[in-house]
Amino acid sequence: MKPDDPRAERWRQLLADELTQTGMSQSDLGRAIGRTAAQVNQWVNPGNRYGPPEPDVVFAIEDALGCPDRLSSALGYIRPGSVPDVEQAVRVDPNLTKAQRETLLDLWQVLVERAG
Repeated sequence: MKPDDPRAERWRQLLADELTQTGMSQSDLGRAIGRTAAQVNQWVNPGNRYGPPEPDVVFAIEDALGCPDRLSSALGYIRPGSVPDVEQAVRVDPNLTKAQRETLLDLWQVLVERAG
């Protein structure tokens, strides 16, 4: 994901908020996930030219901060082995526009009502 993607900025802000809420330092987080404080600093600070890390690193960050799926869902990442429901999958799909999400969710609701 490119650093100028709006999801990358949202993720950066969520990560900064989680660090503040937990009181964990960037160094502490880096140690907890086997990365350097400098790497964590790049993710937290605006202007990061690299964007968010790979999904497995994001999941490790969530585990260390105790906020499962909060950061990954902002990026459209779904943990391996978890089976999202249709609504969750549509809501986190990074390739859909807001209008496309709303259309798919409306269609899904109609299908559920007809099946029920």
